[in-house]
Amino acid sequence: MDSETSRLLEVLKTQAFKRGDFVLSSGRRSCYYIDARLASLHPEGSYLIGRLIFDRIKDDDVDAIGGLTLGADPIATAVSLTSYVAGKPIPAFIARKEQKDHGRKRLVEGPLPPNAKVVIVDDVVTTGESSLKAVYAVEREGGRVIKVIALLDRLEGGAEAIRAAGYQFEAIFTVEDLGVTREEIVAFERDVLSKRVRQSMPKEIVPSSYECECGHQSHFFENTIREAKSSSFKKRIYLLDSEREEHTIVFHQGQMVDIICPKTKGDV
Repeated sequence: MDSETSRLLEVLKTQAFKRGDFVLSSGRRSCYYIDARLASLHPEGSYLIGRLIFDRIKDDDVDAIGGLTLGADPIATAVSLTSYVAGKPIPAFIARKEQKDHGRKRLVEGPLPPNAKVVIVDDVVTTGESSLKAVYAVEREGGRVIKVIALLDRLEGGAEAIRAAGYQFEAIFTVEDLGVTREEIVAFERDVLSKRVRQSMPKEIVPSSYECECGHQSHFFENTIREAKSSSFKKRIYLLDSEREEHTIVFHQGQMVDIICPKTKGDV
């Protein structure tokens, strides 16, 4: 990692990165939060972001750079300014989240000539939805996306989603560069989901722990909880992803009557 990349990482860590218990825009809980605008709007952060991203695209044939407002706006502006100083000016644009209902009713604001070759930028990629929304806005205006670049990848499937849609993707950093480990995330999710399961169960039947033949234990719940109801049997069914295996806890008339393990296909 060169000196400018290392310095930008330090700006991210000190200005934009926090540990704790946070609710993301998706509704998910997370043990960390990155407010990347505190880095991209920081004087040194903006300078470094502009230099590092421009260095990645300076040899490409690029007509414009931008992304979905608001996260991409300061990044695109920083790169555009850097490109001008370097003698290879690249105009910046802004992709709206919703189309205007007046004027020219455009999704993209700024200079974007027909058939423009475009680089999409984003601050933090989680699912890839924001980046792809910007991609589709550009394509609707007649542009052609050649690359998507993010300041940081949370490693939660966004990179794969963007590539699966047919676009080149790269990120300057990942959450691992910030010191966030998979083990830390899993431990946090286990705790959150275990609490959610217990809150969903009648207090008098909350199991303290169980261990089935496959070795999974109740405190290993992770990823998701899906609740379903069967009116014909009047059961409350909780499907729990435990170590990527689905266990079913069955309730009947307010009592837990069964835990079904996917490996044993029977009672625990």
